[in-house]
Amino acid sequence: MSKKNKRKIDKRFKIALLFFLIAAILISGFNAYMIIQSAKEYDKGTDTYSDIQQIAIKENTEEEKRIDFDALKQVNDDIVGWITLNDTVIDYPVVKGEDNEYYLHHLYTGEWNSLGTLFVDFRNRELFTDQITAIYGHSMLNGSMFFILERYKRQSFYEEHKEIIFETPEKTYVLKPLAGKVVDAKIPFLQFNFDSEDEYASFINDMIRTSSFKSEASFEGKDKTVMLIKCSADYEDARYILLCKIEELNKE
Repeated sequence: MSKKNKRKIDKRFKIALLFFLIAAILISGFNAYMIIQSAKEYDKGTDTYSDIQQIAIKENTEEEKRIDFDALKQVNDDIVGWITLNDTVIDYPVVKGEDNEYYLHHLYTGEWNSLGTLFVDFRNRELFTDQITAIYGHSMLNGSMFFILERYKRQSFYEEHKEIIFETPEKTYVLKPLAGKVVDAKIPFLQFNFDSEDEYASFINDMIRTSSFKSEASFEGKDKTVMLIKCSADYEDARYILLCKIEELNKE
């Protein structure tokens, strides 16, 4: 190879290397930018939920409810309840929209944010009147929203969290975990009502039989239930479902 050709090859190599380095720097910078933006978005969403807690949560007395739903309705009329899992970050408003898309990426304020809002499936009828009600939430990497629900894979977590409180303007409910399991979202797993009580009981009892924890709560065919649903990292399209029995608190 002549020196002239060698110099040409060396020059092309240096140019290619320079382009490679520039591309690597740009990609690294973009990734860093996206990480910073995601962190800001998470912080914004977390702060927004902290703000609504300041607005909504009152000092509990015998005369009044813990949640000020009049104040919440002024913020967003889609808010139908408030869910609390004691000693965890779950202390959030729950909405019901016109579809199952909007609140995936919007806060209860209507602002776009990847945290979204916990929401009831729009196909459910009036709250807790179907045999199964579905409530969805993201599993955020900062531990917010429904992230912590997957800890019900451990019996020890269930033993410390046997009740979830769900408050509405009219009533307060206790959600008692019956079962938890990972399912494949590509296979239909959700049904709101069944043709018979026996069919419904068979479905629920199968969930209980395959649960990751053993519950002390009992299930009868007339009981209404709720599925708290989040994404799972177990495999692609995996979902974690926490199935709970619904009981009205202080029902006379």
